[in-house]
Amino acid sequence: MGKEAADTRKFLTGIEALSRIKVIALTGAIGSGQTTIARYLEEHGASIAQQFAPHKEHRFVHIKVSEVIHFWKGKCLPSEQELQNFCQEQGIEGEDMNDLKKLLKEIEQKRKGKRRLAQAIGNALRKNRYIEKDPNKQMSSEPYWEALAEVVRRALEEKWDEIEKSEPNCFVWLVIDCVKNPGEIYWLRSRFPDCFVVGVYASPDKRFGRLQRKFNKSSNYTRDVFNEEDKCDQGVGEDPWGQNVAGCFQEADYIVNNDDPCETRTFLDIYMKPCFPVAAITRLIKLILVPGREPPLEDERLMNWAYAASLQSRCIKRQVGAVVAKNGYALAIGWNGAPPKCKECYEKSGKCYREGKMEKLKETLIKELNENERAGLDLDDVVDIVKEHFRALDYCRALHAEENAILQTALFGTVSLEGAVLYTTTFPCYLCAKKIAKVGIKKVVYCEPYPMEEAQKILKEAGVEYHVFQGAKGMKFYRLFKIPAVDTLRRFSLGLPPE
Repeated sequence: MGKEAADTRKFLTGIEALSRIKVIALTGAIGSGQTTIARYLEEHGASIAQQFAPHKEHRFVHIKVSEVIHFWKGKCLPSEQELQNFCQEQGIEGEDMNDLKKLLKEIEQKRKGKRRLAQAIGNALRKNRYIEKDPNKQMSSEPYWEALAEVVRRALEEKWDEIEKSEPNCFVWLVIDCVKNPGEIYWLRSRFPDCFVVGVYASPDKRFGRLQRKFNKSSNYTRDVFNEEDKCDQGVGEDPWGQNVAGCFQEADYIVNNDDPCETRTFLDIYMKPCFPVAAITRLIKLILVPGREPPLEDERLMNWAYAASLQSRCIKRQVGAVVAKNGYALAIGWNGAPPKCKECYEKSGKCYREGKMEKLKETLIKELNENERAGLDLDDVVDIVKEHFRALDYCRALHAEENAILQTALFGTVSLEGAVLYTTTFPCYLCAKKIAKVGIKKVVYCEPYPMEEAQKILKEAGVEYHVFQGAKGMKFYRLFKIPAVDTLRRFSLGLPPE
């Protein structure tokens, strides 16, 4: 019994220690301001938290994930030998190591931005563990995100001794700057019950301007360099172990809009008097410490209805939901999926229908281009071949969430959509943007760090206002707003009547 009692005490001590840890994991596109927010919380987070939980001490620990990758601290770039040594230490070998060396040379020749090296090293570290664990094999005992969280796990290990020294009456807040792969989010959530993922948004123009100022408007940091880095960060064409901020943003529990103008301010000005919405971060800390202290805002309520609708989608690529509302009341709700009586993609072929069409298109183009090459094919001929098969791009079987919601009003004969507001869990595509403008919707509220440029042009030309959603969403929505079933004293502290 003695050993069992000791084991129980050890287990309970571990549970108690875990209950004191709060995690704020920041994610967002390059230049959106995660590091500025993390530094602000490291400096001022304890005083903010003290307002809402004065009976506890609070300690904010800034964990900068990129420090695991930037092994060349204090230098502009590592030498090729330093890079090789690092790769050998980390088990990065063969083609992966050669690709990193090649990328280093391209950066030295100013053909690519310096950030690309850090992005590539992070991807290589995740890939190395991912391939080693091989999640596709049944004998693998760990879920795939154990491997994808390699960089975040290492960053936490470096700070863990500091975390364990905290007092029993102290809440330890881990501010993780910043998460780049959805697997890292799954890993954090599986380890820490009080993990809140914060998506930080800023428009591409604002982000490019900030990064240019950071590099002192260096002529080498051009818009082309920014676009390449941003595309890699977004996750376009990346492997499962690659960076995928778009996927992380969809997993976020709370969105902060950091698109305020800061062009005329220095970094020190921004740090001392931040231009990011401090009130939004303060509100999140309040809701974490005192859930149910206030009800959801109108935008939060309607956006979370859209997220609930997205779960109805059976699309194997992405689940999207939309709500059309007037005066705070929902008129219609939609999600992406095949029309009634039509089979979903996975039922029909086990994969995305459009993706299958695109594979056939690629095969056809390669075949025709090879056949015509012998006949003296020129550029105009190539354009004609592509035009002939281009409509395959439009072969998606699903109605989009936005058009599904709009069509519901025609199906059930509900009120006009003139002056309505559309809430959508992503940014409308070009086709949906035209429909939104046509039916008279006046505003679009969306959750997407990379809005489609052509769709933005349509909405702007039609006079449709659009802005990114800010507030709580997703998995932690109920956790933040549900009033706990507690005693009368607790209810009184919330300003509620006794039971």
